[in-house]
Formats: sequence, C-alpha cells, structure tokens
Amino acid sequence: CIIDMPGYQLNCKKSKLDNAILENISVFEDSEEQLLAKIRFDTDFAAFKGHFDESHILPGIILIKTVAILLGVVENKLMDLSMVKQAKFARAVLPDQDVQIIINKKKQRVQVKDELGIISKFSLRF
Repeated sequence: CIIDMPGYQLNCKKSKLDNAILENISVFEDSEEQLLAKIRFDTDFAAFKGHFDESHILPGIILIKTVAILLGVVENKLMDLSMVKQAKFARAVLPDQDVQIIINKKKQRVQVKDELGIISKFSLRF
C-alpha cells in the first residue's frame, strides 16, 4: 500500500481505519519543529459507530492512532507506539467537529484543539 499526502509517500500495510483517518485530513503542514494537521471526522466515520449510541464521541485512542499515522508519514516508516504519557482529555471530539492536531516533533508532545481551546494533551514514545 501507499499512504500518499502532498510531499510524502509511505509504503506500508494499512487498514481501512488508517485510510478513513487519512481521508479526513484537510490540512497537513510539516516544519522542523512541529507537525500540524486539521481534521474533521464526519458522522459516518466508523469509530463513532457503537461508541455511545445516543451521543457519539470519538474514542481517544483514535486521536492517538492519528498522531502515529501522521508521524509515520513524515518519518517514512511505521511508528510502533510504546507508551502514552500524561494523557488528558478535557472534552470530547464530536462528529463533524473541526480539530487541529499539533505535534511537537522533538518532545513528542501533542495538543488537540478546536475553536474553544484545548481538547486533549498527551506525550508519546515510539
């Protein structure tokens, strides 16, 4: 398979979930210090199904997986996650909500934000 984003290409095994995550990214900016992605998971996104039938929310693990996929694209390799540290989820990500994922590449710290502020913060180790 090939994950293809502007300026990046990653040959890897990818799942239907990986494809669905990548299809929802609208902006992808990479600099030496940080990676920024803007993403919107639409109502039909598979991870919403069965995750609270009355009020769908995005499982936090999907945000973590999204970060691993984005870093894998930049590093041109599959990222094997070994640890999630200091994960805090202040609010839920809802269907059709625009969010920004900001990754400090050197410190491997992540912030997920929307127009109201920080939704989540965590650190990753690969």
